[in-house]
Amino acid sequence: MSLENPSISVSPLFSGPANLLPKALPTLMVTWTVDEIFGGMTAMCLRRANIFHEKGVPTAVVSFAPNQDFVATRNSLVASGKLRADVPIINLHEYYDQNLPENPSVTLNATKLDGPKWGLPEETYRSDDQTLLSRDYLVDEKSPVRRREYYRRDGSIYLVDCTLPQIKDATKTRRVLQLFGSENLPVAEFTTAAKLYRHWLSVIVGTVDTNLIVDSKYSARFLSSWKHPGSVKLFAFHSTHIEAGENTLTGRLSTSHAPVIDQRHDWDGLVFLTKSQRDAFTQRFGDDADIFVISNPTEGPTSYPPYEKRNSKKIVYVGRLAEGKRVKDVIDIVDLVSKSTEGVALDIIGDGPQRENLEKHVQSLGLEAAVKFLGHVSSVSEHLQQANVLLLCSSYEGQSLAILEAQAHGCVAVAYDVDFGPRDVIEHGVSGYLVPYLDKDAASEIITQLMQDEDLASSISYEGFTRAVNFNNESTFNRWQQALAKARESQLLSEMLTAIKPVLEGMRFLTGGAIELTVGWEEQQLDFDSLELLIEPRGTSSFESRVVIDPSAMSNGSASFSIPSDIRTTIAAKEPLDLSVRLRSGDAQAVLRLGAPKGQTLQPYLTAYGNLSLK
Repeated sequence: MSLENPSISVSPLFSGPANLLPKALPTLMVTWTVDEIFGGMTAMCLRRANIFHEKGVPTAVVSFAPNQDFVATRNSLVASGKLRADVPIINLHEYYDQNLPENPSVTLNATKLDGPKWGLPEETYRSDDQTLLSRDYLVDEKSPVRRREYYRRDGSIYLVDCTLPQIKDATKTRRVLQLFGSENLPVAEFTTAAKLYRHWLSVIVGTVDTNLIVDSKYSARFLSSWKHPGSVKLFAFHSTHIEAGENTLTGRLSTSHAPVIDQRHDWDGLVFLTKSQRDAFTQRFGDDADIFVISNPTEGPTSYPPYEKRNSKKIVYVGRLAEGKRVKDVIDIVDLVSKSTEGVALDIIGDGPQRENLEKHVQSLGLEAAVKFLGHVSSVSEHLQQANVLLLCSSYEGQSLAILEAQAHGCVAVAYDVDFGPRDVIEHGVSGYLVPYLDKDAASEIITQLMQDEDLASSISYEGFTRAVNFNNESTFNRWQQALAKARESQLLSEMLTAIKPVLEGMRFLTGGAIELTVGWEEQQLDFDSLELLIEPRGTSSFESRVVIDPSAMSNGSASFSIPSDIRTTIAAKEPLDLSVRLRSGDAQAVLRLGAPKGQTLQPYLTAYGNLSLK
């Protein structure tokens, strides 16, 4: 693995910037699917890919899901300016449509997939050329047994995905996926879709040192265990890691983020959009991983848009029309403002499952003339430059792209003060306004004041605009490059630390019930800065339940730790307590489970009566 690679050999799958940045490593933006209509996470994935390419970094967007509209979607994204024409989207299904599987196994003992009696298939066709994409077979509607075949545009089969009865117990199922080469012969087989996805990702990365930024929470679940020589992977949190309204230290984790957090040590780095979310995460889970704060990028006009050209009575909402966004509150606040101010107008930009209910709510308030549902628009910038206020009432935010874009265009942002985003980019009363959660009256008073006091509104508008430079493409790109380089350096050091492998050499019972452990290791050329003993309940991911113990004595190749007698009281958990050793060198660290020396076969233990026995 090289930390610097001045003469990279870039795969033709990546983009080829004309102004190749010296020593830049190819970087993949990894998601699950790219559809024509998408939310903020996909928007950032595409925008980041564009920025990296423009700055001279070979890049591509990676997706895994089949998409019958893939070609049309890509063409639409390029036409709308959301994706550069020279930035490719590498999709698993499009790849195997055009390429045979690499290094096929000539000795593959392929599972026979023709056992069940399949019904008539349901077929899916590509929208661009009407070629067959897939056939779906069922045994019957109630059976979990099913088969899906994927076809290349030339009519040959490239993938079969089956759920079949288990051989020894037909009441249970097993998954079988087979890649096909020439002559419709299976050449590779996988027992889970995740294994296929990881295999294909290794294929497209190849032998070139590559950076990966994973945006999709779903993709992160099967990529946490993916490791490939020369590759560094970071996961980007685009939304809060806890359920809405939960306490950051004790609350339930977001269902989609919980697996990523449990497997956080499998990542080379975690990226948060805001400092407050990073701090909440480390307070609860510690700093065992490289953790970075990199905001969403946003670009606005290079010069301040004159305030006098705005409609002082215009309010905009930008985002999905989903329950957590509380767009009904936005409408209610506009209703309150309209009772004291004439000519108030609200443009709602975006779409989502709540639209019909929101339209009915507008009708119930008699606001049809004031509120317009614009759906998805080609240029949000124009609306932000014309409006006076952006109003957001979300229950939670990672970091609101809408707020950043509003400030970059001089539109005053007014938002509920929720975790985690708004307070990281809005200084209340200076560059925008933070409203106590659910306080509609306070929000309406602020907006009314902004409409009536143009000097105040223009001052807030200008301050937000000048601060937005901290989130422009250049500063965001530089932060990503620094984070990727830091993660690569830490990965190398962590691999060296892992090679040290401390082991349990001795244990002594002390007066009062404490236990002294002696931990030894072979002396290595790499010096580590510190060594700690970690004790935590089995299966937990909470930093709060962990006890960290420093050495009571340390010499060349060994260290002693004293475990207090009240450790079971300190860690109030019924589960067994697992012991690990954490080594640090600079900012790099490695956490290793503590075990006996290699080759040790005798296992001493205490019986229920406190007597010593051997296993």
